[in-house]
Amino acid sequence: FPTRRSSDLLRREFAQAETPWGPVRVKTVEGRFKPEYEDLRRIALEQNIPIAQVRQAAEEGYDTRKKGTK
Repeated sequence: FPTRRSSDLLRREFAQAETPWGPVRVKTVEGRFKPEYEDLRRIALEQNIPIAQVRQAAEEGYDTRKKGTK
């Protein structure tokens, strides 16, 4: 099997998005981001709300945070 050099791999970074129900961990790669499923699931279960609602709030919270840092 061919091996990859570390320079060929995408650098994954971690951040945090704020939601009305608490923080959600977010993975970022080259300007794209994805909320951590386990955090979304935990909040959805605790608050008895749809996971999609938590995901949307996390995405909005991360976008707001990102815009505020520029």
